[in-house]
This record gives sequence, C-alpha cells and structure tokens, in this order.
Amino acid sequence: MKRLNPDKKQRGAPGRGVIWLVVGLLAFGVATQAEAEDCRDLTERMLERHPRLLAAKRDVEAAKANVGKVRGGWFPDLKVNGATGQEKRKPANGGKRTDMEAQTLTMTLNQLLWDFGKTHAELAKAELGLLQSELTMNNQRGELILDAATSCVNLMKQYRSMAFAVQSVDNIRKQTGLEESRVELGGGLQTDALQARSQLSGAQARQARARGALNTAINHFRTVFETDPGLPETLFELKNPVGRLPSTLEKVLEEVRDANPQIQLAQVALTTSQMEKSRVIGAELSPRVGAVVEKKYKEDAEGVQGNQQELSARVEMSYPFNLGLAGLYALESAREGMAAAGNRLEDTRRQVEEQARNGWETILSATDNAENLENQARIAAEFLRMARQERLHGARSLIDVLSGETGLINAQSDAESALADVIIAQFGLLKTMGALDLELLQRGKRFELPRADTLADEVQSEPAARRAGKRGAATPKPDRPAAMGKQDAAAPQPDDLPAVADRRGARPMPAASGNTSTPGKLAPPEMPPIPERPTADGTPGMIIQDSPGDAERHAAAGQSSGGEETVIVLKDARLRSKPTMRGKVVQVVESGTTLTVLEQSRDGQWLRVEENGWIAVTLVRPGK
Repeated sequence: MKRLNPDKKQRGAPGRGVIWLVVGLLAFGVATQAEAEDCRDLTERMLERHPRLLAAKRDVEAAKANVGKVRGGWFPDLKVNGATGQEKRKPANGGKRTDMEAQTLTMTLNQLLWDFGKTHAELAKAELGLLQSELTMNNQRGELILDAATSCVNLMKQYRSMAFAVQSVDNIRKQTGLEESRVELGGGLQTDALQARSQLSGAQARQARARGALNTAINHFRTVFETDPGLPETLFELKNPVGRLPSTLEKVLEEVRDANPQIQLAQVALTTSQMEKSRVIGAELSPRVGAVVEKKYKEDAEGVQGNQQELSARVEMSYPFNLGLAGLYALESAREGMAAAGNRLEDTRRQVEEQARNGWETILSATDNAENLENQARIAAEFLRMARQERLHGARSLIDVLSGETGLINAQSDAESALADVIIAQFGLLKTMGALDLELLQRGKRFELPRADTLADEVQSEPAARRAGKRGAATPKPDRPAAMGKQDAAAPQPDDLPAVADRRGARPMPAASGNTSTPGKLAPPEMPPIPERPTADGTPGMIIQDSPGDAERHAAAGQSSGGEETVIVLKDARLRSKPTMRGKVVQVVESGTTLTVLEQSRDGQWLRVEENGWIAVTLVRPGK
C-alpha cells in the first residue's frame, strides 16, 4: 500500500490544494465509493446484523420462553401411566389362585391450589428476567449507536486534522525553500534556514501523528460498520443533538434517575431478589395444597377377572421440612441477597449521577475550550497578517512568519477537534440519560475538508475588506477558512457556541457547532438567558481590536443609520430582538443571504437589518 511521503515536495497551483489533499488521503487505504451513505443509514444497517445486538435479541427470546414455562405452574399436570403383563396371585387365606394377563391404565390430574407464593414468585422472577433481557438489549443498542456516532464524528475530525497537518508541512516547506534560496544568494540568514528546518521537522512529526490517528479512526470505522469509509467529499456531518439535551443539570439528573439503563437494571436486580425471598418462603417453609382427580382402568388385574374402573377426587397437602434447617438458611441467604442488591442499586445511582455530572462538565469544558481555541485562531490570523506585512518591510524574520502560520493552522486544527469533542460529549450524555436513539443521528451538511488555498487568501484579503467598509456597515474580523464550517467565538458570542452561565447556579446547556433550525422560520423556544462572560478588562469575551480608524468611526456613529449598506451572512445565523446575546431569537437566516443594514449598535458589535432583528458583526461580511 502506498503511503504519503512527508519528504516529497507537493507541487501545483494553490487552487489545486484540495486535489493533493484527496490524493494524500487516498494513500491511507480509504476505499473509493461513488456516494457514501450518511451515518444514520450505516448505523441502521449495522444494528440489524451486529453480533452483540443479535445475541441480546436471542436472550430476550429465551427469556420469553422461560416466562411461558414458569407460567405453566398454574395449570394442571396430567399424568398417564399404563402397564400390561402376566399377573399371578395366591391369596393368603387359601382362596383361588389366578394367573391372568393383566392390563391397567391410570390417568391422574394434579391442580395446584395454593403454595403460599412460591409459583407466583417464580413467575415474577421470570418476567423480571425478561425485562432485564430487554433492558440489556436496549442498553447494547444505545452503546452501539454511541459508538457509531463517535466513530463518524471522530473520522471527520481526523480528516480535518490531517488536512491541517498537510497544510502546515507544505507552508513551512515552501518558506524554507525560499529562505535557503536567499541564503545561497547571500541575502538570508543561515540560522533562519536552520530554524525553519527545525520547524519543518516538528510539523512533519505532527503530520505523522495525524496520519496515525486518521488510520486508527478508519480502522474503528471499519470495525463498527464492516465497511470502508467513503472519500471525504462523499460524507455527511452529523447534526448537533443539543436540542434534545435539557437546559440545566438538575433536569439532566432527573432524566438520568428515571431512564438510565444501569439504574433500571439495578432496580430489576433488587426486585428479583425480593421475589427470591418470597419463593424461598413458599418453597422451603410453607405447605403445598393441590387437588387430585384420578381415573383407573383395569382388565384382569388384582386377581379379578374382567373389566374394572375407579374414579377418585381429593385435596392433598404436603409439607416438606428439612430437619437440618435448610429452609431457614435459604431464607437468610435470600435476605442477604436482597440487602446486597439494595446496596448495589444505591452505588449504581451514585456512580451514574457522577457520570452525568462529569458528562455535563465535559460539555461545558469542551465548549469553553472550543471558544478559546477559536479566539486563538482569530488572534493568530491577525498576527500572521501583520507579520507578513512587516516581513515585506524587513521588520520581521522568516521564523516569525513561520511561527504565525504554524500557530494559525494548529489553532484551527485544535478548534475543529474541540468542536468535535463537544458533539461526542453530547451524544455521551444522551446515552447516560437513556435518551440516545437512532432518530438523533440526523444528516447535516456535506463534509468539507479545509482548503489549502484559503489561509493566505482570506487573511491577506481582510485589510482590504475592512478599508472598504463604510460607517454603519459591518466591520468583519479576519475570517477563518470557510471550510472549517464553524462560527467565530469572539464576542459577542456566536449563536452556536453560547457563553456558559455562572458555575455556581443552574447553567444552560451549551450548543456546539451546527444550526439545526429551519431557515426562514421562527427559532425553537428560547433557552434561559445566558450572561455574557467578562474578561479581565471587563469586555464581553475576547475581541480582536479593530484599527484605530474603525474604533473612532464606531464611537462617532453611535446609533447611526446604515443607509443602503448591505452585508452578506457568512453562515446560518440567528437574528435577535436586542443587540445582545440575551435578546430573543426572532428569525434564522441562511448562509449567503444579503441583508440591508438599518443601524449599528453603539459598541459597533451588532447590526440591525431589514428583518427588524440584530445580528453580530462577526457573522457577516460587507456586501458588494
């Protein structure tokens, strides 16, 4: 199998970067498919044939059969006994001897009347066994769905990480070659060239790690779905399941206590131990009362020539009692088993509650991490733009530019990974809540790799776009590559990564990337107000400062009218009733929509547009 050679120089125009990325990814053993199915279709097929789930279904069928068997204890037993043979009789009182071929047929019908709870407890235990099998099957199904969702999200995460790693190596290799050429011509520094080579080695090591992680993700994908993943352009992302998650931790814990499979299984085990105690009392320490109907047919039997018939009906009671007190020991064993099951249930509740709290904290921490990493990527983009300009004037060294490029690409890669971790954590919390189902694996947008030619173009084009903006129009910050597909984390907080409320009180559920609202329609019911997170200087979130001219223009404008200025929405965004994240969502607009600006907020961070709603300036760019 061919492997990507990290030492081989990649050539071609910048616009052909995607082609080289796809060729490189093909070298990792990704099978070619014309059109891959989305994660839900693959998961549905996997659930139909996965051996673990098939085994659980067999256990359910066996438990159903056992319930039918135990239920038979309440029905009468019919016993038929027949015999034929030579019978010789010699009466003791000197009567007539007989020598005949005797035939007998005896039919006995036994009906249980009462056994003091033994059969009832056995039937209850069998039904609890069936319930346990069904809960185990549902738990296995949830684990497989979680594994499938995690595999899909992680695969795309590793695809992106690999693409960013390839970009980093290509950029550093290109700059290293330029610096070595300068050194040969006497215009560069040998130390810069050596440091560039050192950074290239570090980038290649990161690429090697990304390659290994990608191959691992592909191998797990094969194991889960029994098929190779398609090419990146044939994949579809999973929609964020944040809409199914409660808004507070308290509500999460309520659902966990009611629907968590592990707690339900522990409760079934406790009830089963209680039924075992009742069974022991009925079987070991109580009599059995039953009705018996018996019919006998005799031919030349018992020394009587000819045909005889007997019919009897009676009530019988039996009371077995072991003199070694085995019944009392069995009762003590059942009691201790019941106490142990109660302790296990309490321990399971504590562990599951801890798991739910940790899952909640994981989502909050992953969301915070994603916000910070996206802010880092924005700052790295601004630094790189300025470093390149200073490099042209000789005020910066090559190493500074290389560090900026490497820092930007790594920050973008880390931000993408953090956003994927948010989605995985949300699916994991849904599994803990017992709410993870196939319906939650909704197809999102088509998967896109980060384009190799967007880094320089978008960062370098940002100053021109800012200079082109007029008073009252949006002043966009440096854009990330569009293929990253995520909104900015700079203040004001974007709709898909809301701020986290005070950790001392109830916190709203954070949303990760992906807007599942229907464009053009009213948004879903609003979550509780989310307080904006202040930074050390008191501003809401980390903001990359505009140029001095922009700041003066914002201050002078106040609530100025935007006239006929227009902006274009970068991706699906929410319009709010007020210029703050606490404003109610009034509408959702699609990516690429052109909006007319009516006015700008005093802080310059929000625009009121023609739909009579406010939109953050980080979500738009100036219109043409």
